[in-house]
Amino acid sequence: MALAFCYRRWSVASTLIGVTSIAQLDEDLDAWGTELSPDLLAAIDALRWKQRDPGQ
Repeated sequence: MALAFCYRRWSVASTLIGVTSIAQLDEDLDAWGTELSPDLLAAIDALRWKQRDPGQ
């Protein structure tokens, strides 16, 4: 979910992933095609703003 969120943010230029197996790499790459619902994105944004994201 975190990677899917980051992949859709204009302010994120890249993501760093650390994997120790091909299975983990496949899972991280599969996140690229994951769609998050508008309700879930709104909930994530509410938490992010509550924690004062310094990147915004």
